[in-house]
Amino acid sequence: KAVVSVPSTTDLTKIGLYLNHRAVKVLPIDGAPKLGYVSDFSHGPYKYKLISADETERVWTIILQK
Repeated sequence: KAVVSVPSTTDLTKIGLYLNHRAVKVLPIDGAPKLGYVSDFSHGPYKYKLISADETERVWTIILQK
């Protein structure tokens, strides 16, 4: 789980998140916004499946907190 603190004035409907990780693929789960694009992140938490080169899979939960 990753908790990301953002300033209280941040408009969570217009956020662009980028995940710096060695994963080969990062896949949104259950309607989570795609990372790397400006999207609505106001209804989290959001889950993402990370798949590494050796095909190990992990699920990360991202929470934006004001």
